[in-house]
Amino acid sequence: MADFYKILEIERDASDADIRKAYKRLALVWHPDRNKDRLEEAEKKFKEISEAYQVLSDTEKRAAYDSERSSNESFFQKTHPPTPNFNPHDLFNMFFNNNVSDPFHRNFHFPNVNIHQQQQQNNTKRKGTTKIDNLHLSLKELYLGGKKKITTKIFDICQNCTGQGGFNIQSCGNCQGNGIIRKVNVLGPGLIQSTQSMCHQCSGSGKIVESICPQCTGKKLIVVLKSFIVDLPPCAKDNDKFIFEREGNASEDGGERGDLIFLLKETPYSKFERKENDLYYTYDLLLGDSLIGTTIQFEHLNGQNIRYFESGIIQSNSMRKILNLGYLDRPTNTYGDLYIIYNVKYPLYHEITEEQKDKIREIFPCLETQQQNSVDLPENNILINSELIKKNN
Repeated sequence: MADFYKILEIERDASDADIRKAYKRLALVWHPDRNKDRLEEAEKKFKEISEAYQVLSDTEKRAAYDSERSSNESFFQKTHPPTPNFNPHDLFNMFFNNNVSDPFHRNFHFPNVNIHQQQQQNNTKRKGTTKIDNLHLSLKELYLGGKKKITTKIFDICQNCTGQGGFNIQSCGNCQGNGIIRKVNVLGPGLIQSTQSMCHQCSGSGKIVESICPQCTGKKLIVVLKSFIVDLPPCAKDNDKFIFEREGNASEDGGERGDLIFLLKETPYSKFERKENDLYYTYDLLLGDSLIGTTIQFEHLNGQNIRYFESGIIQSNSMRKILNLGYLDRPTNTYGDLYIIYNVKYPLYHEITEEQKDKIREIFPCLETQQQNSVDLPENNILINSELIKKNN
């Protein structure tokens, strides 16, 4: 069971005013209209905040929650199941619609809201939430493109209760199906105060569900698996988006579906790396080959066999550039370049004989000092191989 106090960021002995203040602050922070860049997370947080307020602002529900939380968590959930028709946006609108300005300070005014207008707003069918899935593909898969079959989880209408959340649904008698309670207080001659509050009996839905649907547990939606075909163009890039309109999560109140977005995430492939539109390939060669020359051969991402001969001495970390064998820049329809980075591999733990050392001295100049001029190292030292350092890092 969720920790409603933690969700609202309040202490367990918080007053009603503290609860109300916490809700108003967090609802503004996590309202989906303010978090377009992280819409799915905001929708979830916004709903959690509203559900927490729904329980803690009601004296009876809060007492039951506090009492049962420490002993039997499932009992509270059975005796106070989630209201199927509860909509967090209705609670938000009830808090801020009586203000003279928009809660997000967009410099326009709300009209005076009466019960009929509020009911019309409650009946507005909202669009389902947008589902965003990361699609992890290797650099080679992105380079080649093609069709990819992707299976993902989305929310769909519960067929058992046809999206009603339960059975034997009746109009709420406490609010006459309006979802709100309106009170008029006479403060003095000619002074009248009108207030509106959400009906706690139906949680602002205007309906009472007598029997909760066992399949969706009153949430109206269930999780289903659905497959889609993503048609990748050649040389797609990290964070490219593929949008399937109205193929995302279903709406709780019968509105159109949200969108489904696949966000590409590039993963490494072999020894290739991409930087903008250039490709980099790390080629390992032995020390002997780097000194006398060798044939360089490897397979490109496009399947082409790259083969050529390096005749001179090859320095470690030196590069050879091949034009127009990099990544496609789709806006300009031009290719970047391919860089081959040479990584000279020195022999590991290989003892060289004195005869071999003499031959090396004949070919290459060596800077040597006499043994008597050397300084002994302490015993607690060890020669660390650079390859081991790379692996450990």
